[in-house]
Amino acid sequence: MHSLEALIVELYDKQVIQVGSFKLKSGITSPIYIDLRVTISYPSLLRRVVSCLQDICRSLSYDILCGVPYTALPFATLLSVENGIPMVMRRKEVKDYGTKKAIEGVFQPNQVCLIIEDLITSGSSVLETLGPLVKEGLLVKDVVVLLDREQGGEDNLAKHNIRLHSVLKMTDILETLKHSGRLSAEQVDELYHYFRSTPISSSLPPSAIKSGYKVHQLSFEQRLPLIRNKVGRRLLEIVLKKQSNLIVAADVTTSQELLSIADEVGPQICVLKTHADIIQDWTDSVSEQLVHLAKLHHFLIFEDRKFADIGNTVELQLTGGIFHIAHWADIVNAHIIAGPGTIEALSRSAEHCGVLLLAQMSSKGSLTVPEYTQKALEMAKQYEDAVFGFISLGCIGEPNFLYFTPGVHLQERGDSLGQQYTDPETVIAVQGSDMAIVGRGIIQSSDRRKAASTYRKACWDAYLQRLGDDK
Repeated sequence: MHSLEALIVELYDKQVIQVGSFKLKSGITSPIYIDLRVTISYPSLLRRVVSCLQDICRSLSYDILCGVPYTALPFATLLSVENGIPMVMRRKEVKDYGTKKAIEGVFQPNQVCLIIEDLITSGSSVLETLGPLVKEGLLVKDVVVLLDREQGGEDNLAKHNIRLHSVLKMTDILETLKHSGRLSAEQVDELYHYFRSTPISSSLPPSAIKSGYKVHQLSFEQRLPLIRNKVGRRLLEIVLKKQSNLIVAADVTTSQELLSIADEVGPQICVLKTHADIIQDWTDSVSEQLVHLAKLHHFLIFEDRKFADIGNTVELQLTGGIFHIAHWADIVNAHIIAGPGTIEALSRSAEHCGVLLLAQMSSKGSLTVPEYTQKALEMAKQYEDAVFGFISLGCIGEPNFLYFTPGVHLQERGDSLGQQYTDPETVIAVQGSDMAIVGRGIIQSSDRRKAASTYRKACWDAYLQRLGDDK
């Protein structure tokens, strides 16, 4: 028997390869699961796996190795020891003490780092490792894996100019298991049908690779006492009770439609986002009815006013005018462009109104560059009693803030005005955001209740997926 065929058979016989029903990191259910963590219990099998990876590594040019945590770490370690190649490690959870490093080891900027992975499905685990490496100035050109499940991972990496090199492909495994009698022809046909019909979309946009998003593994329960603002804590209590991190953006122009949306989607959401200044017939009665629905369905109201003026003007905009925002909104947001005066004015209402700072925006060509984002983070830390989170494209800081991402849609796309849409899995599980803001995907649906239910489940599943570490 050919050496690779013998390896596949041994992997199956030692239950590294299993057939059944399994949930993957991508959130989909798969009829086949490859658990290469088992190999550490069989030294001779582990050595064979590493030998196969080494055959590919010899043809590549690189300075250091990095194994994707956790399963590929033993593979990378053996490759490092046996070939005398330095290795670095990515921390899956960055500590808030000590050196606080995301990448451990000795390295220099512009060194070429070869990523070692056990298997690849969508490529999300590789991309989670790629971001911190790139942020430290390392160059990544190639990824070597034992197994490519052939479900889009190679194409997804190619979008980031990363070449995938695999020892085995899923077709190799299926054919070998059929020829060896481990699986019947009928089983293999069913598995082929599954793989042909279940590609997995890209999991991380190029912007996330450049900034190296953090992903907090702490649950909402664990983060609840870390939030200093009362509204932020109340929001997390609602999120946990309803198991919903879905926010609906009710960007409509009439009060009737606004109130209708609030009533229809209210049971599924944690927050309703409004734009009072685009409602053509706004009155105090509208805000009163909105507050009633918020209490009835147990959600908060977020007025997307984007305050950006001097403190005195902001205070008047918040409390006066025809909208009287402070009387009915639980959450407001602000730009930092005018300096701390804006936040100082908003912080005076911190007892009953929480503040989000705009750190990043999902519109194409946004000027919220990394330096701007960092300034927003620094300013938030100065006003933590009032500021409890950010409008951002993912997690940009510590777990004592919450991260809200707009432009979420089950199908990645864009519009003619530059809005960029990203799916819930990417936003929450990969980029580390906490709350998904969905607009047109729900409010333009013919059945808003059903659409809201679908999005609520997708967003909550992405949060649960983020807490786990399965492939």
